[in-house]
Amino acid sequence: MDEQEEQQLWRRLIDDDDDYDAAASDSQEHPSDAVLVGFVIANIVGLRYYTGAISGREMVGLVREPLNPYDPNAIKVLNTRTVQVGHIERAAAAALAPLLDSCLVSVEAIGDEGKIAPLKPPKEVIVSELFEHQKEGLGWLVGRENSCELPPFWEMRDGSYLNVLTNHQTLERPEPLKGGIFADDMGLGKTLTLLSLIATNKPGGFPSSSTSNLQGEDERINSSSGTKSRSGKKVVKSCKRRKLDGGEVQKNEALGLKTTLVVCPPSVLTSWITQLEEHTGPGSMKVYLYHGERTREPEELLKYDIVMTTYTTLSAEFGDPSSPMKETEWFRVILDEAHVIKNFGAQQTKAVIALKAERRWVVTGTPIQNSSFDLFSLMAFLRFQPFSIKSYWQNLVQRPLDQGTKSGLSRLQALVGTISLRRTKAAENGSTGLVGLPSKTIETCFVELSAEEREQYDRLESEAQNTIREYIDADTILHNYSTVLHIILRLRQICNDVALCPSDIKSFLPSNALEDVSQNPELLKKLASLVEDGDDFDCPVCLSPPLKTEQNPSTKSVVFSQFRKMLILLQEPLKDAGFVILRLDGTMSTKRRAEVIKRFGKCGPGEPTVLLASLKAAGTGINLTAASRVYLMEPWWNPAVEEQAMDRVHRIGQKEEVKVVRLIARGSIEERILKLQERKKKLASGAFGRKAAKEQKQVRLEDLRIMMHL
Repeated sequence: MDEQEEQQLWRRLIDDDDDYDAAASDSQEHPSDAVLVGFVIANIVGLRYYTGAISGREMVGLVREPLNPYDPNAIKVLNTRTVQVGHIERAAAAALAPLLDSCLVSVEAIGDEGKIAPLKPPKEVIVSELFEHQKEGLGWLVGRENSCELPPFWEMRDGSYLNVLTNHQTLERPEPLKGGIFADDMGLGKTLTLLSLIATNKPGGFPSSSTSNLQGEDERINSSSGTKSRSGKKVVKSCKRRKLDGGEVQKNEALGLKTTLVVCPPSVLTSWITQLEEHTGPGSMKVYLYHGERTREPEELLKYDIVMTTYTTLSAEFGDPSSPMKETEWFRVILDEAHVIKNFGAQQTKAVIALKAERRWVVTGTPIQNSSFDLFSLMAFLRFQPFSIKSYWQNLVQRPLDQGTKSGLSRLQALVGTISLRRTKAAENGSTGLVGLPSKTIETCFVELSAEEREQYDRLESEAQNTIREYIDADTILHNYSTVLHIILRLRQICNDVALCPSDIKSFLPSNALEDVSQNPELLKKLASLVEDGDDFDCPVCLSPPLKTEQNPSTKSVVFSQFRKMLILLQEPLKDAGFVILRLDGTMSTKRRAEVIKRFGKCGPGEPTVLLASLKAAGTGINLTAASRVYLMEPWWNPAVEEQAMDRVHRIGQKEEVKVVRLIARGSIEERILKLQERKKKLASGAFGRKAAKEQKQVRLEDLRIMMHL
């Protein structure tokens, strides 16, 4: 707690005391009046053993436990629902307990927004040492899974349960939400933290720091019935109390199910396999890859600790009633890179929502990419009622946000803040950040189109503006949406290279279009000379001085583009300039991608120094820390996609300062896309932070006008 927070706490304690000044001045005449004598700052310990939680600076209760067998000075901490949160740390309890026992003082306590209690995974399973933020993340994940607390926005009133948002009242206690959104920034080691969760919080719901070999645990004891059950068979679940360190723990019995299903894009499967190889003990986790040739027997899958599959595989089997994905009841389901299900109408989204599991996690560094509606699919998967019901989401969150009212944003912040954990690297501008990563600097390089290119671009944009204006005037934008997207795509491509434009666009252009620079030997010679000598001269394509950022010839770079043809166009000029290059795009198999990434990580003479990568194939889930330079050939209107690409390089394991260069054609649709990116960033920060975002509407007609300069 910093000095400002201490002052706020002091003022709050004073404000809570009626007529404090009078009481202080008249203390001799009225000795029974309460007088503030000071305050003690103490930690709450043992959080992992209890289900109670506090959110922010809420009042908590302190109750003496003189008969506690572990500490006669024990003081337990209760939240406003009288559920135990933990204990006051020993040193502070030793000072406070005699005062409380003598009845000389009364104590009021306020919970602080402090750190999450860290938790270590079992060493025989997770052999790597976790960073402190990963231990805290593990503590949070385990706490959410073992909670028997009421879900957010539910309260107990007069023996019944009330949802304060919908006013729905029921006598049946709502089921706790065992899961949430793990939204740590990209590159902070979420995969290792999740592997630690799987190793630590095994069936039975109690976190263990010393876990036996997971492969051999085929038989479990059902504490609620006292009978044995085999893995794969459904058993009765209950909440049972158990003594531990003088306290009680709510234990969720889910015995018999042990398998965690991990769903991710194909490119991320490689990352999970690599993390398992690097961080887990041999044979400590039994893993099955449900991809390609695969079993059709649910019983076979339940023999494993982890089953990994892809969104595409789930989507393909969604219509198959005999799919084991539909029949199996999983111990937990983890959706990695969960932002890919933001389209609620997509079949892959419906497929993951239909999965059976009590513990559900969505994992993404970018839960909001285009609009707040991206979160609805996540709520639907988590089964977080009432937000998992579309009509309630529209009424409680989406419509108020679209109308700019404060209630929509406050509800969005409340639900996201309650069920999500998000930490950022914050390593820009020289800061070392959460895990001490080297800094990341981002430079936006505006390039000027040549006179000929400008003429071509302006002519095309003028025709495009006239077409879209006609659609707007006739109110037929939605009926011609594919045409509008096609026009925008072609405008963006011409900012990269005329060669990217297909024949239907070239017909708009004069016949004296610029020749492909890759076929210009003289220009290529100048570029090679530039690399070797570092001379200052203006690039004959963009008429701007080149950037001098690769001082070390062994420095590796990643060049991102969303257009595969652009990557192909870059190959020959870079080869002729002396670079050893690799290419990674969506046409490659998972095995081939893994080979490319492994080769790029090698250092030494003759090894590749430039990776030409598509955003689709390399934008998520892979580790490219061998490089320290990133070039974005064009902007994407979703800033989260660009951030994901950057953080393939700027993540745990990076030892060098990372420099990112964004290339933007001035006076073009690319420059206007930057404005749209800022609006989306405000929305995302508004949901996770306390600052109100002024613009909450989805990318619709207004954004289209901005993009097309109408």
